[in-house]
Amino acid sequence: MNHLQKSMLSFFLALIAVSVASLAEVASPRETLKQYVAELQNNPNDQALREKIIKLARTMKPRPAVPEEVDELVGKALHRFKNSTSESDYAEAAEAFKQVLLAAPWVADYYFNLGAALEKAGKNNEAITNYRLYLTAKPEAADAREVRMHIGELKDAAAIVAAAPALGKSWTEPATGMAFIGIPKGCFTMGSPSSEPGRYDDERQHQVCAEGFWLGKYAVTNAQFRQFRPSHDSGSYKDHSLNDADQPVPGELQITPPPACETIRDSVTSRQTDPIVRE
Repeated sequence: MNHLQKSMLSFFLALIAVSVASLAEVASPRETLKQYVAELQNNPNDQALREKIIKLARTMKPRPAVPEEVDELVGKALHRFKNSTSESDYAEAAEAFKQVLLAAPWVADYYFNLGAALEKAGKNNEAITNYRLYLTAKPEAADAREVRMHIGELKDAAAIVAAAPALGKSWTEPATGMAFIGIPKGCFTMGSPSSEPGRYDDERQHQVCAEGFWLGKYAVTNAQFRQFRPSHDSGSYKDHSLNDADQPVPGELQITPPPACETIRDSVTSRQTDPIVRE
């Protein structure tokens, strides 16, 4: 065999090898999916890879089956979501859904559930990301338009929150002139030690955790309160009027917020009903 023949033979063998490799890749999308999922489990924050998995799964006929072991993970995540009562609880439910999506990252409803959990945990930006992945995995979904609208609401709510003053600092509300102090979220011990004189039996010490909130720096004055209830009358005490504009409102305030307050609250929180997880 001369040199030219050897060169031609090498070329054809190389061409055959490339063709076989290409055919193997085309013929085994499930192996490719398996490889991608393994890579995602090592790099769970790789959004480009996650979208690649979703798009590959949509081309497969039939669609890839969900591994049986995922069912238990889904049950755990749903249980945590349904029994959550605080943002931290919902954050734990979200972590459980993330584990589900590491095992079956092509399933649309799991992204919706993760988005719902993140939203309830107060993590709107992360919720938006996962609602979008839901739409990528299931663009023909019957509720696709509603989900897109809800994403718009969450984006607007996130913008409003971002523009608000940070907790831990003082803030003057422009409409009423009321000064507030931001109290960051945290935990403290409530109750009295057993050694304290005069302690009652119901003063058992226990840990209490509260979300961040705004606290009025000063007592609410009559003038401020009358912006919400113009007819307010603080009355008098021993013939002394308690109705001066700068006097504090006496007693406990129990009022129903006017429509304006409801509008403000709705602009910060979601105007949708609570998201319902998909089972």
